[in-house]
Amino acid sequence: MVEYLTEDEVRETAGKILGFTKIKNVQCGVGQITTFNQLGIKGEGKDKKLDGWYLPKDKGAIAIILETKNSNEDIGKKNWINEIKQNCQIVMDAGYTHVIGILHNGYKTLRLVK
Repeated sequence: MVEYLTEDEVRETAGKILGFTKIKNVQCGVGQITTFNQLGIKGEGKDKKLDGWYLPKDKGAIAIILETKNSNEDIGKKNWINEIKQNCQIVMDAGYTHVIGILHNGYKTLRLVK
């Protein structure tokens, strides 16, 4: 039997695996209260909250956006896929040329490369 994981557990574990800790010249972390606006990304979606982010100061470098769900969620659902696509597009609209979106529920992972 697979162990049930809350969204908080999935997010914290994914953040550790991805190494979203303090890195020079990169804004990165995990949480559920940080908005695009707080990360310096203004405009549409500025009040949307992220589960995880890796945003280098060099906008030509790869940015990563993490969206997590609890382990009972089907990450193949259209609404979750649309959510990660929208978050990636917001980052691209902010000037990043390479964005990877990761949708993860603790057991399954989908990725989107833009």
